[in-house]
Amino acid sequence: MLVILPRMKTWGPEIWEEKSKHHDDVGVILGTGFNTKSLEKNTQRTLSVLDALGFTKDLPRDATILDVGVGPSARFSLELAKRGYRLTGIDGSEEALKRAREKSGGKVQLIQGDIFSFTTPETFDALFCVETFFHLPAHLSLS
Repeated sequence: MLVILPRMKTWGPEIWEEKSKHHDDVGVILGTGFNTKSLEKNTQRTLSVLDALGFTKDLPRDATILDVGVGPSARFSLELAKRGYRLTGIDGSEEALKRAREKSGGKVQLIQGDIFSFTTPETFDALFCVETFFHLPAHLSLS
């Protein structure tokens, strides 16, 4: 007997909305089996690599940065905001943005939007997109 299963979507805001029903921010970002300390360590390690690569080297203190795929904890945006940068985060998931709003306390401007069709008249000094593209199917990450 042949059973044909409906095609399941494996990316997009719906996936994050569903994950968010069952997991805290750590589980959504890193997966189960990790804790808050793991997430903080991952965040600091990632930022130290970017520092070593000179990501912010030539940016003025109040530079504007767009964080693409800001996620539920706005963790990179908040760390960059602590350094004096002005952050805008975009994410497709309303649930992720709801959580990010709670965490950011207004320190990060948050926008819901699709990273493939997002437009804004605003200009940014830098684009930050870390740990985002591996959540997308290959045919979209080549766009």
